[in-house]
Amino acid sequence: MHSPPKQEKPARNPDGGPAALGYRMPAEWEPQEAVWLSWPHRHDTWPRHFRPIPAKFAEIAAIVSRWEKVRISAPKPLQARARSLIAHAGAEAANVEFYDNPTNDAWCRDHGPIFVKNDSTGDVAITDWRYNAWGGKYPPFKADDAIPGTDRPKAGTAAVRERHGPRRRLNRSQRAGAPFDD
Repeated sequence: MHSPPKQEKPARNPDGGPAALGYRMPAEWEPQEAVWLSWPHRHDTWPRHFRPIPAKFAEIAAIVSRWEKVRISAPKPLQARARSLIAHAGAEAANVEFYDNPTNDAWCRDHGPIFVKNDSTGDVAITDWRYNAWGGKYPPFKADDAIPGTDRPKAGTAAVRERHGPRRRLNRSQRAGAPFDD
């Protein structure tokens, strides 16, 4: 008995996205330049439990800073307090960098930059995923959705979309640190 031929799923990105341009997402165990965080400030993310959260984020930043750079998205008004907490937690100050990026929430694994690498050229680029806070469940999220575009110029990396044609976003969403096709 023969199975019917598999139907190919139509491409969501007609140009094939970063892979068609020679980029790949490095495995999580490969060397990396930095860890990205978004500084916590939204009290309703941790109802009745927000008070210790910034200090815990500072501890995370301090521990990571002993081995590699920590890049933190935080609007200017939050940076002085964040720097103080991170210094108090024992961070290597030279390895902590702040980026004046407004955020709606602290879940950088969901809205932060995702880097891809071209093994042929050595180029590293930021992909521009669409972030919609779990299908719009946790508004507002417009500032979080803008993070990959705002980090790119300051981080000194290219953007796949700008090096290879007009600005466009990948037709995929990013949720819980994992990409989803829409």
